[in-house]
Amino acid sequence: MYLFYCEQVGTLNYLAPVFEKLSKLRINYLIFSNRDFSRKKKINFNIENIKLKKTKKKLFHLLIKKKVKKVICSLTINSYIQKKIIDSCKNQKIPTIGILDFWVNIRERFFFKNKQIILPDKILNIDHFTKKKLLQLGISENKIITVG
Repeated sequence: MYLFYCEQVGTLNYLAPVFEKLSKLRINYLIFSNRDFSRKKKINFNIENIKLKKTKKKLFHLLIKKKVKKVICSLTINSYIQKKIIDSCKNQKIPTIGILDFWVNIRERFFFKNKQIILPDKILNIDHFTKKKLLQLGISENKIITVG
């Protein structure tokens, strides 16, 4: 089971081809969010609306219950939940991939309360400019994959 965590409707839109391909290949995946996207007309995916808030225990049970093999999440600015997901996955030895789809406020996407850095195992970024910014933050080059 692949688990996708999305906080923004834009993330769902650019991942649409990925979801379609996974469906065709009959690979199990789950999209979940703490936001309600049901009123968005363009979204045609089954999204579980899970209110995690600050509940690490609930997240742990979700990862175990769904037998998650990999977690993919958008790297949103100051997302407490995203950082908890990545941290929980590290504790469960579940690989994580973060998608960096914008080139501003990069630092805020990884630092928790401006102190602790929380990184996914791999970061998909949009271009070489963003890669350079990630390297300037001290993020290892072997974590960065430029896709744009």
